[in-house]
Amino acid sequence: ERSVLLHDPDYETKLFKIENDGFKSVDVDSKVKPRLTRPGSIMRPDPSIIGDTNLFGDVWNEWKLVDRSVLRLEKNLENSESERRALLHELQQAHNVLWLQSEQLRDVESAVTDNNVLVHDLQFKEMKYRYVLDSFEASSKEKQKLQVDNLRLREDVQERVNALDYQLEIFKEQHRNKGCIIKQNILLNNTAAALSLSEEKNKKLEQDNLVL
Repeated sequence: ERSVLLHDPDYETKLFKIENDGFKSVDVDSKVKPRLTRPGSIMRPDPSIIGDTNLFGDVWNEWKLVDRSVLRLEKNLENSESERRALLHELQQAHNVLWLQSEQLRDVESAVTDNNVLVHDLQFKEMKYRYVLDSFEASSKEKQKLQVDNLRLREDVQERVNALDYQLEIFKEQHRNKGCIIKQNILLNNTAAALSLSEEKNKKLEQDNLVL
C-alpha cells in the first residue's frame, strides 16, 4: 500500500492510503500547502508527494472524469433551476394574464347583461310606440276614410240637390205653362161668354126691330 496526500480547498488536508480496494483516509496533524489547487472543485492530489506517477495518473484521470461529471451535473442543475424559475415566472405571468382576462370577461359579461336589460327595455318601448303608432295610423286611416265617405256623401247630396233643382225648374216651367194655359182658357171662356152675350143681345135687338 502507498500513502497519498490529497487536498480539498474547503476542508483540511488529509492523508490517504492506497490499497487494492480503494482509499482509506488517515488524519494528520500538520497541514501541507498544496502546489495545485482550484477553488470550487473537488479534492485534488498534490503530485509532489506522490511516489508512483502512473498510479496517480490513473486515479487522477478517474477523479477528473468524476469532477467533469459533477460539474456537468451542477451545470445541468443550474440550467434546470434557471429553466424552472423561468417557467415559474412565465406561469405566474400566464396566471396574471388569465386572471386579467377573467376579470375582463366578467366585466364584459356584466356589460352584456346590462345591455340585454337595456335591449329588452328598448324592445318593450318599441312595442309600445309601435302600438301607439299603429293606433294613430289606424285612426288616421279611419279619418281619411271618413273624409272620403263625407266627400262622397257631399257629392251625392250635391247631385241630388242639383237633380231636385232641375226638377224644380221643370215643375216651375210646367206650372208657368199651365198658368198660361189656364189664363188662356179663362180668356177664351170670357171671350166666348162675351160673344154669346153679344149674340143674344143682337138677336134680341133684331127681334125688337122686327116687332117695331
